[in-house]
Order: sequence, then C-alpha cells, then structure tokens
Amino acid sequence: MIRYYFSGTGHAVARYAISNNEIGAALDHYHLSGFSHEKILESKNYKEYQRTHPDKTPFDYFAEEKMGFSKRHHVTPFPPTHKKMYFAESSLDLAIRAVENALSDSGTHAADIGAWFLSTVSPHEQAPGMAATLKAYLVPFENSTPTFTLASGCAGFNINLERACEYMDQHPEVSNVVIVHSETMSAFLANRIKFVPFVTFGDGAAAVILTRKLEDSRGGLLNVVNYHDVSMVDFVGVDKKWNLYMDDSVIKDRAVENIPVAAIEALKNTGWSVDDVDIFIPHQTGNAILLPVAGKLGIAPDKVFMEEQFEFGNTSGATVPISLSMLREQNRLNPGTRILSAMAGVGGNYGAFTYEVPQHKNNISLTPARDFAGTKVLLLGAGNAVSREASRLLVQRGADLTAALFGETTDWKRTINETGLRCINLNRAGAVESLLAEIDAGTEHYDFLLVEPGRYSNNYANNFDIPLKIIKAIAKQKARAMVVVGSITETTGFPGHELMVASVKALHGALASASGEFLSAGIRIVYYMPGFAENDFLDNVDDNARFRIMIHSGQERLLKSDELAHRIVKSLIIPKVAGTWSYYENAMVVRCDGYKPEVDI
Repeated sequence: MIRYYFSGTGHAVARYAISNNEIGAALDHYHLSGFSHEKILESKNYKEYQRTHPDKTPFDYFAEEKMGFSKRHHVTPFPPTHKKMYFAESSLDLAIRAVENALSDSGTHAADIGAWFLSTVSPHEQAPGMAATLKAYLVPFENSTPTFTLASGCAGFNINLERACEYMDQHPEVSNVVIVHSETMSAFLANRIKFVPFVTFGDGAAAVILTRKLEDSRGGLLNVVNYHDVSMVDFVGVDKKWNLYMDDSVIKDRAVENIPVAAIEALKNTGWSVDDVDIFIPHQTGNAILLPVAGKLGIAPDKVFMEEQFEFGNTSGATVPISLSMLREQNRLNPGTRILSAMAGVGGNYGAFTYEVPQHKNNISLTPARDFAGTKVLLLGAGNAVSREASRLLVQRGADLTAALFGETTDWKRTINETGLRCINLNRAGAVESLLAEIDAGTEHYDFLLVEPGRYSNNYANNFDIPLKIIKAIAKQKARAMVVVGSITETTGFPGHELMVASVKALHGALASASGEFLSAGIRIVYYMPGFAENDFLDNVDDNARFRIMIHSGQERLLKSDELAHRIVKSLIIPKVAGTWSYYENAMVVRCDGYKPEVDI
C-alpha cells in the first residue's frame, strides 16, 4: 500500500476568461471555421433545447451542451497571437503561483520540499527543464534538492505521481515533494483556424504537495497505474513550430477504450468496486468522451466531476490537480471520501489512480520563513515606504538589520520602535565616515546590502558617491549578495529630475562595470529596476509625466509597496523572483518589475 497523501493543493488559471460568445463572434466574422449553424438548426435536439433556452444560439448549444465548455482562461485576450504571448504569463508563471498556493494550503515551506516534479508540453523555454527553473523562484541558492521535468501532457500529472512515490520509497528522509502540471495551451493556437481547439483548450496550472503519511493513518494515495497506447502517437501532438495537430475522431475512439481499462485496473488493485467511488475525476476533451467513459464504467453522472472542464476548459494534465484543488476549496474533500481519477491523451499515455481522503489533515499555521537568521543586513538609502516594509520583512525573517538613512522621518521612527533595528542617520556630521570605518575595521560585518535611491538636494553624493563607497567597503568583506534599487526613469527620463536620474544611472553603470569582480569574489549583485510604486521615492511628483512614462513603458498599474518590498527582499537570497523580468549586464542581474521591454516580434 502506498503511504502518501495530498497535504496541500493549489491552482492558478490564466488572466483572461474567454467566453463562448467571443469564439462565436470569431466564427460569425470568418476568423474561425468548421462550424455549421445550418446543421445545428436542423437538429431535433437543438429545437428541443431551444424551447427552454430561447436565447441560446446554435453555437452556444454545441459548445456548452454537446462539448461541455462554458468558458476557458487564456494568458492573452482573444485571439492568441505570437506577439501577445511575449508579454503574457507563461506556463512557468502559472506553475509558480500554483505551487505557492499548494505550499500555503499544506502549511509547508518550500525549504521543506525534498524533490520537485513538473510536467508540461508548453514550457516557457526549451532548456533547462522547467522544474529546475520553477525551484529557482522558491528556494535559496544553497538548496540542492533534485528536480525532474517531464515532457508529457494529459497524463503527465499521473506519470509524475507514480514517479514521486517511487522516489519517496527510495528516500525515507524525504517527507514532502511537489508535483505540478502547467500548460498554456493557447500558445499552440496562433496559427489555427478550426474552432474546436479554441472551444476546448484553456491555460492553467495546479500542484499538490505529496506528503508521507503517519504509519497508523487511514486513506491517502492507494494505487497508481500508467500505460501507453502506441497507436496514438501520430494523432494528437504539437509539431516543432508549436502548431497543434489532432484527429478528433481517433482521440475519441481510443480514449473511450483506454480510460476505462486504466480505471478498472486501479479499482481492482485497490480492492474497490465502482460503487465504492464517491467522486470520479476524469480528464479528456469534453462530454463526447467523458460521458461515454462514465457509462462504460457504470459511474452515475452526478459522481463525475466536470466543473473544471466547464469553467476552465481542457487544461491538459493540469485538469486533475485543478479539480482536486477546486474540490478542496468547495470543502468536498472530507475524510473517507473515495476518489477515482483516470485520464488519456497526447502521445497515447493513459492511466488512473485511487485516493481516499485521510482521516487527518496537517493543520499547520505557516510561520514566516527564517531565511535571514544569523545574518547581518545593511539597508542604505532614503527610507521610503518600500524600504520600511522591506525592513519589517527582514527582521521578521531573522535578520540583524541596520538601517543607514539620509534622515529620519516620523514613519521611520515608528518602524524602528516596532522592529528594534539599529538606525544610523547619515545626515549627521561624521556618520558616513564612522560607518565606513566600522566596515573597514571589521567591527561591523554585513552579509547582505540593500541600497535604495531617493530625491535629494545633493543627488550626486547620496545616490552615487556615498553608496558606491559603502558598496566597495562591504565588497571587501565578501558579502553574500547586494541588491541595488534603481528606477524605471533611467530608461525613460523624468522631466524636472534630470540630476536625480543621472546620479542613479551613474551608480548603475559603475556596478555593471565592476560586476565581474564581484562575481569572482563570490558576491551576487542584482540591480533592481521597478516601475512606479505607491508611496515610492517618486511619489508626489508630476502625475502627468508619470502617467506618460507608464504608458510608454507598458506599466499597467502602480506597484503595491508591500508586494514590491517582498520581491526586493527575495532578490537577496533567491535566484529568481516571480512577477519580474531579468537580463544580464556583464555579470550583474538587471531585474525589471512592473514592465517588460518592448521587442519587435
């Protein structure tokens, strides 16, 4: 008997809900093809349906009643195009959100995960494997837990579920692993004109935390089976140019045969009959397959969970874990509930698993991670709302924090009292020299440095000269990492504040030039360039100029100070940060937040 259970579930769906009306309009305007209004109008079933649904069009009837889809979520507005995809969320972005939600539900920190299993057929890039990149957004540099990426669609989650069990069987020291499936299926539709895949496919991700059970507990994951139908290899897939191909009739015929085979085998191995099943979670493309499958198995329609399909479309291998997450949100995963799940799809993979909701659940209150415990951090700058929130986060996560500020505001005095951190007013005579002397003498040794800009009467000194001297002094101590915050205005300009922008750009250039030396000394350096944020150091400036810059750069909204502070703090210790876009200048990471550079696609 398998000794594991789902201690947490979480899902994430794409931003744009695409209605049947939008697809119907595309058909009406000849952007899509393959649907015959006339054929449906002549149908006796449609005429009967229209009596009780007089406002429903033939396409509404076919999409909702016959196919089983009400809406689906895409990462771009309809229709998807290659250029829209550049600016959209990727399958990686969706996976990160899903895993974060699952960790929160489980009460588990990312640092407690012993292995990472990810499956997808729509990766954000060809290499490295997406599981490795996903992990880089969630754990510090020192984490060495393994990652496994599987190129598999509809059955990918089930295959990785079996792999994860095998891994944990071989590694008794591992208590938790992540299993996530993520897809942006709309990425395959940019060159399609047939309407069926537009009705069918959605973009989403879901994750489960698979946790080792207590020895005497009931329930959990009971059996997993996986098979492969080699005859299906050529009938559904994605070519090397990312174009979807599928033969609907072959898919239907084989899925209706294969899904029951896997389901019956899993039931037999578990010792269950069909009557023992409380919820059946299937995956395939629509009612034309799922309802016949339920009929062949003898499962009543009211036991078939089809809400995921109806609300989010066919999300490939994410369908089953999204369904589990939805059931969790609906409080339907009650102790003793017996679940059968079965799936079939791309490449001919098919399988099933059985699961009984255990009698116990980890009710852990997730306390803040202590990533900075035992470290000393210097925060240098103007002391705006973003840095005040960053200071709270750093202290909360265990840092011994010193704030070296050009002046002390009432808000900062309150922050100092709340957190108990040490504060140095650099505007006082001799304060800068004293701090530099402490660093040079080694009486103060800092593991991390966080520098933020400001608007000053002496921009050159406070935004360039003094920060650069302190950075050089701390570099000699071989600090672990430095994050220096810049501004979107470096690339756009900011009328009336030319000296401020010039001083910030000067520090940026100096750090890029020295980044190779930093790297050779083992010091990571990130130059963080946020867009405009609430209560940032550019607050209370010309609103019209700020608005024009946001429009020009593609920044859709003001960043929230607390969220921006969280991402800046993460940049000190975690390789990548969700919601940002990074590139390199020499050996320095430049991280943009709130906007993404325009490219010619």
